[in-house]
Amino acid sequence: MIKLKNFLKNSLYFGFLLICAIVFQLHRIDSSAMPNAALTTFGIPFFIFLCFVLLIFSVWRRHWQGVFVLLFLAFHYNIHIQYTFPITNISKKSEEGESIRVMSFNAHFFNIDEYTINEPEVKQFLDELIAYDADILLLQEFKDFAREKGEEGWTAENHLVKAGYPYRYGRRSGSKKQRKSLGGSVIFSRFPLKNMRELDRKNKTHSNNSVAATALLPGITLDLISVHMHSMNISSDELQLTDANERENKLNNLRSKLTSGYEERGRQLEPLMDRIYSSPYPSLMAGDFNEIPQGNIHYRIRQKLNDAHASAGFGLGVTYEDRVPLLRIDYQWYDPKALQCVQLKVLREVKWSDHYPVLGTYKILRQAEG
Repeated sequence: MIKLKNFLKNSLYFGFLLICAIVFQLHRIDSSAMPNAALTTFGIPFFIFLCFVLLIFSVWRRHWQGVFVLLFLAFHYNIHIQYTFPITNISKKSEEGESIRVMSFNAHFFNIDEYTINEPEVKQFLDELIAYDADILLLQEFKDFAREKGEEGWTAENHLVKAGYPYRYGRRSGSKKQRKSLGGSVIFSRFPLKNMRELDRKNKTHSNNSVAATALLPGITLDLISVHMHSMNISSDELQLTDANERENKLNNLRSKLTSGYEERGRQLEPLMDRIYSSPYPSLMAGDFNEIPQGNIHYRIRQKLNDAHASAGFGLGVTYEDRVPLLRIDYQWYDPKALQCVQLKVLREVKWSDHYPVLGTYKILRQAEG
């Protein structure tokens, strides 16, 4: 009887760890090629939580199998746990030497559908961002408006230029009679920009696009990329599954949107990685990726760049809390050979958007080439 009990106990422990080991490798599957498999990566945080529960339970009950749970978690720390809930960045690293501050933010079109020129709320919004004294702004869902009162009309773009960001790049649109306005993903910089281009020319939408430019900083030349990948486009109504008659249709619709999103973001990643691998300069890429840290997109990017939150953040690092809570889908990525992220903050006090701004401080490790 005792042998049977031990056999069942061992089977439960090692069977569960085997299932976790399989689930924890699903991030390696190309989400654009197998989007259905990519859906299962949403379950990885839940399995991490269960592992910690099992570890605590085994300590409480003095089960020796808990040693294997601990070893399993330690082995997977740099694979998933570090990116889900980093816990090793409590002590602040040295900020001595040349450094830069970078803010990335999905501004959600200022949370205002329409406004007239000199709209005070938009000015207040921009001034709040300016107060954080970032050297570079990588913004998404930026909305500037064509001048309606000639060249003297106020625009969000000019407001940032006058605040000390004279160099900027992004997609422009508007009629020939009006000054073409800046919108979508944009870059604002205190330092000169060159090699400016839009990376995803097939994407004609103003809200989901990516742009790149090379910034000539005093200590280093950096390739900057402002990213906004395909949105999930899930409404609050679609998440209401209480009606049994509509539940199946809603679940099928959710699955369809999620899988098509994986496919599209996989396609959008290709020109971004092409830019990173082909550039002679180190890269700093940031924005709204609409992907969780356990997904394939995150895995592919971290083969080349470091996730700033995993390097210098702490906890979940939630950047989005609207229809789906507790999501980290906004990232800053940097080249560890050229930069060291010494501080990464999610600015939860900024309430203007359905996203929170991310502010990173980077120490320059390598001087600019040539």
